[in-house]
Amino acid sequence: MVTRWLTLARRTLAYAQRRRREAGPLLRGKLILHRYSKHYRQARRSYSGPSGAAAAHSVYDVGVMAIRPGDPALFALPEDFTRRVATVARGAAAALEWSANCDFFPAVSPEAMAPRTSEVGAVRAGEVISIKLRDPFAIEGLHDLCEPLLDELERTVYRSCVLVDKVYVYRSPVSRQLPKASWLWHFDNHPREMIKVMVYLTDVGPDSAPFEYLADVDGRPKLGAPLAPLHSDSRVPATVIDRYLDAGWKREVVTGPAGTVLVFDDNVVHRGTLAQATHRDVVVFQVRPSPFKASPRIDPRWTGSFGHRDFNEHPHDLSPVPRAARAAGPA
Repeated sequence: MVTRWLTLARRTLAYAQRRRREAGPLLRGKLILHRYSKHYRQARRSYSGPSGAAAAHSVYDVGVMAIRPGDPALFALPEDFTRRVATVARGAAAALEWSANCDFFPAVSPEAMAPRTSEVGAVRAGEVISIKLRDPFAIEGLHDLCEPLLDELERTVYRSCVLVDKVYVYRSPVSRQLPKASWLWHFDNHPREMIKVMVYLTDVGPDSAPFEYLADVDGRPKLGAPLAPLHSDSRVPATVIDRYLDAGWKREVVTGPAGTVLVFDDNVVHRGTLAQATHRDVVVFQVRPSPFKASPRIDPRWTGSFGHRDFNEHPHDLSPVPRAARAAGPA
């Protein structure tokens, strides 16, 4: 009896200590949510964009929307959108060709680096999951590709001005690695007012690293929880995913030709997949509300990339914040 009570007391104490350790980060996360929500309300009040009907989608309920070339006009994209994608695709491919422009995940030793990414031994051996462009800002056509997408987000989702908080350009090479980091099921645990827009720059089939997310039997994406940024771990254990699948949930993959656009809430449960047959190139715009008309939408004053923190804790702080080097992958 004494032993049982001692065990119960130890467990109770351990639980109390764990909750005390979590209280600070949880409160910090809740404050971030409050700041971003208040900031978004201010952005909506200051918006002077096109008048008319209410937004077709709420930023809090955007889920995952896939717009393929030729689809009905979820977004009113320009007639030359395919040409704009092709311009960015050429520029991205040219930049990703050279190792000096890139970071590799998992990391590659400088001593093992070849001038061209395709000649790097770890890439040829299938040991690399992602090749990330360090500086995407000089890619020709990036602004022309971004502007109509953000115009539509302002009109149909946010009903406020928006800016590009981060821009990521990366390649998923053919890989035989085991999934890790962003290639495990997760949610990004970002402020709710942030969404991502991914544009496929290459044709993406089932074996070309398609985006994958978890959806219920009616096709609605599963939202991760708790949504308190910087609190706890946002990875979803495989055992939890298995329980959802046993209950009838589905793994949805998004394939499509170059020019396919994914607009998604990055707090849905999702993961990257490994390229098994051909590589995949993408550009990802991380978008958030702005109380002013950002011109241009992509600008080093408020747009970061892989070398910066995922987001600023205070939405009024625009300058991208450098982060310490760590093993990280794109979402």
